[in-house]
Amino acid sequence: MALSYAVAFVAGMNFFSLLNFWPLLISAVYSPNPVHVGLRGLAPGLSTTIGAIFFNSLLSTYPGAPRYILFVAALIVTAFGGALSIVTPDNEVTTVALATIACFGLGGIIVPAATTAMIAAPDALITTCAAISLSVRAVGGSIG
Repeated sequence: MALSYAVAFVAGMNFFSLLNFWPLLISAVYSPNPVHVGLRGLAPGLSTTIGAIFFNSLLSTYPGAPRYILFVAALIVTAFGGALSIVTPDNEVTTVALATIACFGLGGIIVPAATTAMIAAPDALITTCAAISLSVRAVGGSIG
C-alpha cells in the first residue's frame, strides 16, 4: 500500500499541474476565447476518464501485474507529457493530441494506484485506504 500511495502522490502532482495549467497554457498560446479553451480541454479530460477505465480494466484482466500496468501508464504520461515542450502558436492540433495521449496515461496512474491500494488493504480498512489515497493525491497536487 505504501508504494501505491507514493505513486498516487507523484501522480497527484502531475494531475493537478495539468488540470490547472492546461487552460492557462491554451489561453496564453492560442485564442483566449473561453469557448475555444473549453473545446481544447475536452479531449484531454475525456482521455483521462478513458485511461482510468482502460487501465483499471487491465488490473482485472491481469491481476498479478499492477506494477507493470502502472509502469506502462507512467511511460505514456512521461513521454507525451514531456513532448508538450514543443508547444508553439503554430501547432495547435499537435499540442492537443499530445496532451490527450498524456492524459490517457495520467488516468492510468491516478485511479489504478488507488485501486491497487484498496486491493492490498484488509476488508475492514478499504474505505480508510480509499480516503488516504485521495488525501495523498491531493497533498501531492498541492505541492506540485
